[in-house]
Amino acid sequence: MMNYREDQSEIMKYDGGTMAVGAVPGAGKTFIVANLVAKLIEEKRHLPGKILIVTYMNSAVTNFKNRIGNILKEKNVGNKRDFEVMTIHSLAYKILREKPDVVGVNEDFEILDEDKKRFFISEALNKWLKIEGEALFRSLLKSPNNQVQYERWKGEFINISGGIISKLKLLDMKPKDFNEKIVGNYDPLLKALGIIYEEYDKSLKVHGFIDYDDILNMAHKIIKKDREARKKFQKKYTYIFEDECQDSNLIQCKLLKLLSKDNDNLVRVGDLNQSINGTFSASEPRLFKEFMDTASKSYLMDRASRSSKDIIDVANYLVDYVIKVHPTSECREALMDQKIKTVNKGPWGENPITEKYGVHAYEVESDKSEIIKTLKLIKAFKKKHNNKSIGVLLPSNDAVKKLGELFKREGIEYEDLSSMSEEKFKVVNLAIEVINFIDKPYDKKTLINLLSVMETEGWESLESLDIQSILEEISGESRNIILKILDIKDLSYENILIRLIDIFQLKVEETSLIESIISYIQVFTMINKGASLGDIGKNLRENKRVFLSMVEVVSDIIGYEPRKDKVTICTYHKSKGLEWDLVFLLNLTKYNFPSRFTDSIRSECWYLRSTYANPNAVLNSLVDKLIGKRIHGNYSINAKIEVINERIRLLYVGITRAKEYLIVMSNRLNSKINKKQSSSEYFNILRGYVNEEDKPC
Repeated sequence: MMNYREDQSEIMKYDGGTMAVGAVPGAGKTFIVANLVAKLIEEKRHLPGKILIVTYMNSAVTNFKNRIGNILKEKNVGNKRDFEVMTIHSLAYKILREKPDVVGVNEDFEILDEDKKRFFISEALNKWLKIEGEALFRSLLKSPNNQVQYERWKGEFINISGGIISKLKLLDMKPKDFNEKIVGNYDPLLKALGIIYEEYDKSLKVHGFIDYDDILNMAHKIIKKDREARKKFQKKYTYIFEDECQDSNLIQCKLLKLLSKDNDNLVRVGDLNQSINGTFSASEPRLFKEFMDTASKSYLMDRASRSSKDIIDVANYLVDYVIKVHPTSECREALMDQKIKTVNKGPWGENPITEKYGVHAYEVESDKSEIIKTLKLIKAFKKKHNNKSIGVLLPSNDAVKKLGELFKREGIEYEDLSSMSEEKFKVVNLAIEVINFIDKPYDKKTLINLLSVMETEGWESLESLDIQSILEEISGESRNIILKILDIKDLSYENILIRLIDIFQLKVEETSLIESIISYIQVFTMINKGASLGDIGKNLRENKRVFLSMVEVVSDIIGYEPRKDKVTICTYHKSKGLEWDLVFLLNLTKYNFPSRFTDSIRSECWYLRSTYANPNAVLNSLVDKLIGKRIHGNYSINAKIEVINERIRLLYVGITRAKEYLIVMSNRLNSKINKKQSSSEYFNILRGYVNEEDKPC
């Protein structure tokens, strides 16, 4: 018989109704959901229907499927047909496939992924700039003729436009309705947004696409309007569980509420203190808070065995500081007052115990000094603990990339989890270099580039040789691959890319990247009639970032488990859901973790005129006014509050990734711009706490 902790036992008594489960980091929410689902199946409470588990990440889908399946197998009850696990978009897709006619969609519709969405928005922006908008767009820059800043501003505006278009779609506001509302409004960004939204919508219709926001919206409409579809899905899913509820948006909540209305068996699980996606998604953490207040049963799993007591105390100290004495009173609700407790010794394990106090704080002269200090500490730690995992968390992908380059030079084995890591983009890079090589098979540079991406041993030393000598010099395996590529050079680009799946023996999950590249090229060649293979290769290299979301999806499906023989480096955001024996939290400066309105905020664009320094906040506030949303206070201040709050939660997430040892670091100089900087208020209070005299060294 399974033993459950005191904070889990009441949850396991659940047999029906609405239930909210809050869970601190490391409390075992996946464990408890998997076991509760298995218990309901064992008791046959779900019959004649199924249990649906909706989660946020594809990796979590796989994890839940395996865990529940294994429990049922051990108990010799039920089977995998008794439950389904999927992301919210997979559920919405299933509903839309059932009744596309209800929302006027052709059943041959195709889904536009986030990469192609960015491409279409980029094309719409470029069209507007070319026809009428460039002078106006440049006028918002402090230095209108600075081309670097202009390109940076374009990239930022594409991101902002994508987010606001999602917001408008989830509100079911069509481009025509939006443009009617902005008539008479002379804000240049609002006008640009209206034109981009209209062009984007046209592109979707021309190419037969619907995007992820459409899928959610349409699925909700189908369940709301069509009684037959609603009854079918309500009957199919007797119980609905939703994981990571702090990341839900309004449409997702409405859809799941409708689906569970007949049976009224809805369980929602999450941690509001780990809500870190709000500034770049439509998630609304308040919705989970409201559910916790209204559900017929509400519990908090507040015991966790992941971290040592030292680390738990640091996390709880941050919670206390934020709630009670944060210098910005408007930010004192950034964290819920839910303290992590250690577990009582039992069959569920116990918290790690270290010989000495395991938390340390260091402030150094510069960001370069910080990296050197980190390097030394890692080397010393690995000498003493070669069987323990290490994670280094940084505030940006650029910082991760730079650290990776240093690790490479120092011979430190590492894994880079950043969005643009070479490992994640390997399939995309292979496709790009194969196309460029086939376009110019007798160009030495294209061959060297391909060998580089193939990670051919010693490729760096081949640049002085001619092509024939290079082919003779490389290993038999690499030579065979090159010869196979030459054999397919006369095929169409679609068939060339498909053949790469066999040539490079790609994983099943990676084949979707090849499909995404083919789809992108199809759109590119439709827009650019007569484009050559060389044009395609050049465009792919210049726009590699458009595959970012698909790369992340594939990476998520494959999953990641930290290795003890390699150091993991990633952003604070990417660390969520992971854990390491030793964690470094780097660059805890005011800029990265602000605490006051006077602090610089990462979301502010220093290169824009002061009126538009935070263009995302400006545009969102204008859109909110248009749709009649009540705005309390100053939009600029509200935006800063949101960013400060989210950075607090991001730091909390970082702290709670550590199992045994935690090192927090900051520095006083940004060497890139040779500018002095200050440590974050949070670093200072944490350093004061861990350096108290009564703590053993």
